[in-house]
Amino acid sequence: MLVITMNGGESTTITTPAGETILVHVFGECDTWRNIRVGFEAPDGYLILRQDLRSRLLRQLSKQPVFRLSSAGHPTELMIASNQQQALDDYQQRHPGCPPVTTTPVNEPANWQEFQQLEQLWLRQSQPPLAIVVEDISHG
Repeated sequence: MLVITMNGGESTTITTPAGETILVHVFGECDTWRNIRVGFEAPDGYLILRQDLRSRLLRQLSKQPVFRLSSAGHPTELMIASNQQQALDDYQQRHPGCPPVTTTPVNEPANWQEFQQLEQLWLRQSQPPLAIVVEDISHG
């Protein structure tokens, strides 16, 4: 962790391993620790969240049902949906004419390796249904 003192109007940069630059701006003079204003600029695709918001979204995610859907000749998906019927309807809408679909509730989805992809999608959209295609479902 780098801790620096900056004055209002100053900026610092964070360079990602890929060479992209994230700018951090301080707005206004800081006369108390409670009144600091910081601005962040990052390339498209980066998600910047306050920790309290991220925690709240992840708590909401932990209460969402997750389903595994599969159908012969179509991709297997993990999906966050309000209920099993919504998951099935969404899958069939994206794969019209697919053979019968197997829809299984996922117990303890956070233990599944692929759940991190769903988590990132949730942090960006947080509205079901959200799905990811998985090659081979493995957990633990």
